[in-house]
Amino acid sequence: MVSPDLATLGDWALVAFQESPDPIALTRLAGGVMVAVNPAFLRRIGLPEEKVLGRTTDELGLWRDPGVRNRIVDCLRRDGVVRDLEIDGNPPDGSRVVFAFTARVVDVGGVPHVLSISRDITERKRLEEQVRQAQKLDSIGRLAGGIAHDFNNILTAILSSAEALKEGLGGRDAESARELEQILAAGWRARDLTRQLLAFARKQVIAPVLLDLNQVIRSSETLFQRVLGEDVRMETELAPDLWPVLCDRGQVDQVLMNLVVNARDAMPTGGSLVVRTANVPGAASAGAAGDGRDRVRLVVQDSGTGISPEVRAHLFEPFFTTKPPGRGTGLGLATVYGIVTQSGGDVRVQSEPGGGTSLALSLPRAAGAAAHPPRDDPAPARRSSGHECLLVVEDDERVRAVAVRALSESGYRVLVAEDGAAALEVVRREGHGIEMVVTDVVMPGLSGRAVVDALRVGLPGLKALYVSGYSGEEIAERGVLDAGVHFLQKPFTPAMLVERVRAILDGG
Repeated sequence: MVSPDLATLGDWALVAFQESPDPIALTRLAGGVMVAVNPAFLRRIGLPEEKVLGRTTDELGLWRDPGVRNRIVDCLRRDGVVRDLEIDGNPPDGSRVVFAFTARVVDVGGVPHVLSISRDITERKRLEEQVRQAQKLDSIGRLAGGIAHDFNNILTAILSSAEALKEGLGGRDAESARELEQILAAGWRARDLTRQLLAFARKQVIAPVLLDLNQVIRSSETLFQRVLGEDVRMETELAPDLWPVLCDRGQVDQVLMNLVVNARDAMPTGGSLVVRTANVPGAASAGAAGDGRDRVRLVVQDSGTGISPEVRAHLFEPFFTTKPPGRGTGLGLATVYGIVTQSGGDVRVQSEPGGGTSLALSLPRAAGAAAHPPRDDPAPARRSSGHECLLVVEDDERVRAVAVRALSESGYRVLVAEDGAAALEVVRREGHGIEMVVTDVVMPGLSGRAVVDALRVGLPGLKALYVSGYSGEEIAERGVLDAGVHFLQKPFTPAMLVERVRAILDGG
């Protein structure tokens, strides 16, 4: 039915009014009573025309903020038009719907009316928020990757000096030994925090292998239960014949532990934790990940206090935490986000205050069969002596001193260069007999890889060990993570360096 008031707008306006996919309404400026609405308007609010005409937007409860109409009217009286005013709708299901509201005062039969059109921009706003969040996380990620190099150089010097002092005591001063143990423990903790930052930034050096997530979970159940405590019941629902994923085993352990610890903290008086796995075929995963690939889903669900919408908006930001001071770094879920996205997956959160939390991780299915190697604790580093001639190329004075001292004390003849150009000059002067080069990756002028390539022209059998405190992305660009290339991540201790050098020289 066409309202008499609307019919006066003209045939073309009537066609546009009726056919528009966006809700359009004609209301009287004075009082706000609706005199005409188009079919799209009725579809949007789910009411028949007879229950809409003659009523106001306030009576229909169309806007979440009932005061918005007064602001619209004030603007219309002042300017005669409102353009793309963002207004939150008030749908019956309580979901958030955002409209771009445009309106103009029109004369209909000598009476001022408001002709308005409301465009649903909910999806656009959601995508804009995702882009802002991604840009924010990317900026922090670049910062995290940038500080890692200098921080790891500093930690190498701290850990190496503390280890050397401890060994020099030889058990003579128990109190000093305890203090040095504290220094070493703090240094390794700082290393772990740096790695967490790099994991969040998706710049961590990783070694992906084919993994069966069921096997990883089963091997850690006892540890998880110990972390959760006796008042939290843990259950697993693991899908049979789970597809393999291509991930770094250490990172997967890190993700699971972070999720378990967060769940435990959300259940201070006890509760239940369920860990589920499932195969998700491509057709079913298209909506979540957007690419239609086969995926493996890992869900960690707790019965805890839940998360408010305000907290969920910041959940994966580094250093954001709701825990009291001293109880958390705010890097746990940021690390989970970084690791999962670095592995090509995504993270989804479902939670309401008082209703528990479910975190669902989705990882791409990998081709092949997952191996199940035993998870033995690594043997302690062993110092090994040698007599070979080595070249150390390192632009950081502190790290250079650590490497030279460690290798010299182990019996090696050590030549030293502070950068790539100096390394070439050292070899030109006295390089006959050099069997191995230990070089930083990123240096002023020539990179470590360029130095090795240049040296191997005259020393084709030269072995090389690359060291770096930079992120995986930085060193991968320089070809240092290629198969068969030896790499040692900073920070390292003298024992770690010496053992690695010996292994490479022996053909390991």
